[in-house]
Amino acid sequence: MIRKFLDCSTANLTPETMAPIEAGQVGGSNTLLGEYGALVYASAHDRTTALPPPDLEAAFAEARKQGCDYVLFDRDGEIHPQLHDYSEEWA
Repeated sequence: MIRKFLDCSTANLTPETMAPIEAGQVGGSNTLLGEYGALVYASAHDRTTALPPPDLEAAFAEARKQGCDYVLFDRDGEIHPQLHDYSEEWA
């Protein structure tokens, strides 16, 4: 089976949202961590707990809208035009 992923920048998330992803606290085994970002399953949060932050939920929704199963948050990736740009918060 071939799966698609949405490629975007870590700047499409706030630093507060990206920190737990990088710490391995989001998605469990459905998240692959790397030196420059993370590949996260588009429905990685546990629906029995609080919903993900709005910026992460927006990325998940955009991925699902485009038929993608995963979102790649890449530090060097392009800022996705359909998602908010939080790059000023990373400065």
